[in-house]
Amino acid sequence: MNNVDVDEESVVRFILSLPGNPDGTQLRVNGKALFNLFPVGASEVSPTETWTRELNAHRCQLIEQELQGKITSAEMVELEELQFRLRRYRRLVTPLPLNES
Repeated sequence: MNNVDVDEESVVRFILSLPGNPDGTQLRVNGKALFNLFPVGASEVSPTETWTRELNAHRCQLIEQELQGKITSAEMVELEELQFRLRRYRRLVTPLPLNES
């Protein structure tokens, strides 16, 4: 997932005006869907939770569904949460080395 900082006040006002639907909001231009926006949920996992093969298998299944265009909004939110949890776990077990300068 890409992170973009938004500083333009009109853009911030627009984003904050969008409905906070947990299923997400689809932005369209001339009827063409360009973006799916999903609210960020608070993670329900402990920072010490381990990553399991079952979680990874489910994540991979959701990725396959996304690639096939068969993923639901709820599954997309679940996939983003699993991706977040995997990145957090990876940082816990294998932190990136700091550059010694």
